[in-house]
Amino acid sequence: MKRDLFFLCFVVFALVIVISGVVIKVRYFQNTKAPHLSLTEKNAQVLPDRNSFSASFLFKKVKNLFVHQKEQNPDEEKFLSFFNDSVTKEFLLGKIRPAKDSMFIKVTTLHTERNIYLLRPVYASFIKMFEAAQEDGIQLLITSGHRSFVDQVCEWELKFNNQENIEKFSDDLERAKHVLKYRSMPGTSRHHWGTDIDLNSIKTEYFETEKGQMVYNWLKENAHLYGFYQPYTIQDENRPVGYCEEKWHWSYIPIAGTLLDKYLEMISKDDIKGFRGDKTVGSLDLITNWVCGIDKKLLEKKEDQQNPYQNWQLKLYGHWDDRLQQGNWYYMDTYGNINKIAYESGVVVEEAKNIGLSSGLESLFYEVFQSRFTDRLLSLK
Repeated sequence: MKRDLFFLCFVVFALVIVISGVVIKVRYFQNTKAPHLSLTEKNAQVLPDRNSFSASFLFKKVKNLFVHQKEQNPDEEKFLSFFNDSVTKEFLLGKIRPAKDSMFIKVTTLHTERNIYLLRPVYASFIKMFEAAQEDGIQLLITSGHRSFVDQVCEWELKFNNQENIEKFSDDLERAKHVLKYRSMPGTSRHHWGTDIDLNSIKTEYFETEKGQMVYNWLKENAHLYGFYQPYTIQDENRPVGYCEEKWHWSYIPIAGTLLDKYLEMISKDDIKGFRGDKTVGSLDLITNWVCGIDKKLLEKKEDQQNPYQNWQLKLYGHWDDRLQQGNWYYMDTYGNINKIAYESGVVVEEAKNIGLSSGLESLFYEVFQSRFTDRLLSLK
């Protein structure tokens, strides 16, 4: 009898523990979910009391707002190694199979109706942008992502060999220039890198509709918060050459910026071949006028940076003297790691990777976190 009573008490006690755990988890989730700022709320957010912030809690909040969660990048070491040291010509020219490469991930049916792959960090950032847009009543759909060299050959030749274009432009060079208004020659497309996406529609008419205008206005206002920029803006003095304006094309600059540098370093016009019309490459300044024919701000901003660690990163400032170019920089990379660089007279004297969030930095991060609701420090604004 006593044994049965003891067993019953044990079962009741275990149930109480389990139920309490569930309640605590639910309350914790409700209290720590990173807030999304709608267009009308960005300048009217009130943070919880400063004393309620623990170091770990604050770090999660900052990561959720600005960077990719580490668990979304399981191949981080491989990706970083490739990103820094091992970019190949084949990759830059689109001559790879993303389905066989662990640095790429397939886009789910929630975000596309097609068979599309993107680099993992690019897709992780898009998911955050997708969710933010959804909360503002905007639907984003990826219609194109990574495009192989063979895919681009099909896209190019479909237009270049079009009978109407052949009749209109008997000269191959003039026909190539016509097709280059909206089509990239194979080997020159940013889509080869897995960093660029087309959204919703590639028809200019769509973005003239009320729905299309709402989507484009939202992207102009918010996409940069997630690392995405429109490379092919309207053609004017800021972008006098290259493709026509593409309101649907958005590039993940934190990675595409470096890959463009690698492309200019490793690829020449001799590498652009293997398709109908490739004989015109020698008469076209493809790399200067089309590959680099993007919004000037995306080129000039990088050239203006004095600190090499500033390029395309979210920066959290420590103690810094601009005049003497010395002090400590604290910044968060695209994987959410907090890093430190110490400078003296503009020279790096110390680097510390993934330092975490010590109690001494909590005040600094709190102030940055509080102010970034209206001014997020991605390199481009």
